[in-house]
Amino acid sequence: MRNQDHPGVSVVPGDKPSYPFHMSFKHPLLKGKQVKRSTKTTDGAQAAKLAIELSTILRNPNVWRKLPAETSEVVRAVWNGEVIDQTLVSAANEARPRGWYGEFYRPDWIRAASHAALVKAANEMAEENTRLHEENAILSAKVNNLTALLRKMGFEAAREYTPKLLTQACKDFLSDDKSRCGTNAGERKKRTLQSWLDRFTEAQPAGALVHEITAQHVIEHLAKLHAGKLDGQTHKPTDETVREVAKWLNAMLEHQTGGSFRKLAVREWVRKHLYDDTGDAREAPYWLDENDVQVLMVNLPQYWRDVACVQWNGGFRPEELAYIRRENVALLKDEIRVEITALKIDGVLFWKPKTRQSCGRVHVREEARRTLTRLCAHNSFLLFPDDHAVHGGITTRWKEVEKTQERLKLWRVANWTSQYRAALRVAARKAGLDDTRVDSRTLRRSCGKRVLVEGGYNLELTAAVLRDKPETVRQHYARLLPEDVRQPQAAK
Repeated sequence: MRNQDHPGVSVVPGDKPSYPFHMSFKHPLLKGKQVKRSTKTTDGAQAAKLAIELSTILRNPNVWRKLPAETSEVVRAVWNGEVIDQTLVSAANEARPRGWYGEFYRPDWIRAASHAALVKAANEMAEENTRLHEENAILSAKVNNLTALLRKMGFEAAREYTPKLLTQACKDFLSDDKSRCGTNAGERKKRTLQSWLDRFTEAQPAGALVHEITAQHVIEHLAKLHAGKLDGQTHKPTDETVREVAKWLNAMLEHQTGGSFRKLAVREWVRKHLYDDTGDAREAPYWLDENDVQVLMVNLPQYWRDVACVQWNGGFRPEELAYIRRENVALLKDEIRVEITALKIDGVLFWKPKTRQSCGRVHVREEARRTLTRLCAHNSFLLFPDDHAVHGGITTRWKEVEKTQERLKLWRVANWTSQYRAALRVAARKAGLDDTRVDSRTLRRSCGKRVLVEGGYNLELTAAVLRDKPETVRQHYARLLPEDVRQPQAAK
């Protein structure tokens, strides 16, 4: 019969007219197992009424363990199934004493086997059976959740992992077989990765297994590589290269160990010890005061002096400076606004800001008006064009895009940052500043320090100016205390 009146329960007729109807449903206390049990009646209308009663029980989880007192005996029997679970009967049989069953020995359970006692025991065992089924369903759900969690954490793969030599793991990671490979890098990149992984493998004991490699092994290798003390090493690599080596070592070990390798300690070491010009917090941030900035700018070439002036007065990230369009600069009567947006030309995306919060209008101090007015007077697409004749460095020509019959030369971010940093360090050396700690974000951090001090250590205001989160500002400027800095002086 259709179960519109009793959802979840189907009434199934017997094989012959004289056979009783059955009710088929998924029992919630048996992990949703489909069961089919007799209604003990050949009347279809009566079977439908019993199905409605059973459907009501299915929709009320509160009564699954203990059925209501008004529940009919037929529905109770259908719900409980066999009155005595075979498992419990087997356990009871095993617990019965073994011996003579004559006049010398008669077990108590036989002497007390009156009809009333058996009925009571059967009901109690039925209730216990229902409770055990419910507990089993709950425990099974917990096991399934834990299994899913462990699989997410990688331990499921680690459990099925078989020991593998470190040398073989490196080969599998770079293999052309997609079932073993852990990277989609091209052939040229794979040759570079091969040299890095070989150098790491040679520094480990012979016959080392990949699952025996810990984060400390990686850190020790990176420290020697950074210091130029590896066997056969002829020169010290750049910090950027060491960070790249750390990234791929972590990727290889995490992939080849099925996720059991923990890379957090390696990443913490990289953030703490390697020079990072990408905006991450360093162990000892370097800030400049107003007078230091003015001295620094005097020693910069005109092109990079303009860049530093805009960054100091607006708090821009270096990559944002490389892609400021002249048309996005608004020189209003009472304020200066520079809009930071993604760079799209004819629907093609060439660059986008670091975060969504980075996008929008940036207020620039009045001190930069003269510089921006002069820069906007030039007929160029970018505020700081990539032109050797203008900046005196190497023209990168990352992209030359045709727009309105004009070829636009766009910066490569890495080359922009490198040239800007180099110019700042030369100027810092001439100004008597610590040139080894100056980078392309020094003036952004110094701008943040100035706003923080002048604003009475208002984290929200500083975060709004830098287009960052207050938590990030607190992390970067945690060491900036009133007794540690000189008050900035107003520009003359």
